[in-house]
Amino acid sequence: MIRSLRLLFVLSLQLLQAEAKRCEEGYEKIDGVCVDRNECTEEPDVFSFDAGVCPDDRKCTNTEGSYHCKECADGFELDLFYGKNCYDIDECKRNPCGEHGDCQNTLGSFECKCHSGFAKLEDSDVCQDIDECADENGGCDHFCENSAGSHTCSCRSGYELARNGRLCFNINECFTGTHECDDNGYCKDTEGDYECACKRGYELVEDKRTCQDIDECWNDPCGEGAQCTNTLGSYECNCKPGYRDLITGCEDIDECQAFTYPCAESEVCTNQPGSFRCSCKEGWFMDGDSCIQQCNKRDNPCPSGQACKKIDGVRKCVIVTTTTTTTKTTTAKSTTKKVPQTTESTNPTTIASTTATEKILGLPKVIFYVAIIGASILLIGAIVGIVLAVKNCRKDSGYDYSSGIKTRGASMPMHRPSDGHGFMPSDNTLGTSYSGRTTLPHGQDTTRSDSFRPIPPRTKPRYMNDYEYQ
Repeated sequence: MIRSLRLLFVLSLQLLQAEAKRCEEGYEKIDGVCVDRNECTEEPDVFSFDAGVCPDDRKCTNTEGSYHCKECADGFELDLFYGKNCYDIDECKRNPCGEHGDCQNTLGSFECKCHSGFAKLEDSDVCQDIDECADENGGCDHFCENSAGSHTCSCRSGYELARNGRLCFNINECFTGTHECDDNGYCKDTEGDYECACKRGYELVEDKRTCQDIDECWNDPCGEGAQCTNTLGSYECNCKPGYRDLITGCEDIDECQAFTYPCAESEVCTNQPGSFRCSCKEGWFMDGDSCIQQCNKRDNPCPSGQACKKIDGVRKCVIVTTTTTTTKTTTAKSTTKKVPQTTESTNPTTIASTTATEKILGLPKVIFYVAIIGASILLIGAIVGIVLAVKNCRKDSGYDYSSGIKTRGASMPMHRPSDGHGFMPSDNTLGTSYSGRTTLPHGQDTTRSDSFRPIPPRTKPRYMNDYEYQ
């Protein structure tokens, strides 16, 4: 019992000491020191009548050791008529949210509900557009385009936007037929695009869409003797005239060995690649489109009134000048039929001759006359030279025609008079006339029969010149 009383006394003493140390109202002890309480920041005490907090329409103002609620809280305004009560202010009347938000008034404040694609930025109540493309490209695969309150996704060329409006998938232009490849080519689809390739015999031009025909004949693929013809996408080889088609290619046809000889009888055929050539035979020359045989006196003489002349290395028949001279001679008591009259005269009279000259090769008559006179002089000189040469040969031949033997005593070959060779002199050199028998000077017979006679010596053969060849 005593112990219980003692414990109660101690507790009472402590309470008295604590009461003596308690701060005054409006203060609180912090680290043993009483300081002012800020009643405006304290949470209201539901078990105390003195909550220390102003009503919702009043603003709490702290003072030393106390507080007051004389001013209206934010969002409220004092009644101007009585000046005692505070009334809520409707902030939505001034449209604080802007045109892209809806304002809802609350007690002492307001709330802004922004439209889709809009939001209030920091330190602002106005609803502003949200740039969705700034956040992970707005969820678009390729391109994002921001708009007021929204955004739009788009795809690169060759892609199509999916139904969700964000993803892109490849378009197969070759399947849909939207490609621009040429009809002579074909389409090859690629990721986001397509390529054009050409058929055989065509090639792409610079636009990579059009196919242009390749001229294969430019490289001459057909070979020798063939003619290349370019076609669309290909080419054809046909043998040229004068060639025949074989499996290995075109072969030249030898027209000169054909069944029908292509040239004239006076021509020589020479085969050429793809053709042939006709040329004149030896001894013939080309005159216009035909071959004419060269003239010569023996095998191909010229017609009457023409002469064979060598012109540019070829012997041709040319028309010569015809000169006609008529001479009338009258003698004493002449009765010639050519002269219709009879005139007695002791001296022969020559009547002037008439000469008719024909113009040849366009030469003037004077020049032509001079040429004829010169040719005549040359011809006379040639005849005189031949006569003199023959006389010299007979003189120096070593034969004695009177005896029929060689001067040096050698016997001469004898032939029968009837064979047509040689000539037997008919003079009386031996003292007797020729009777088919030959005797030597000393009266003895020759060793051959009397039916033989000597032949004159043969001269060395001489080739004819161009004039004699006529």
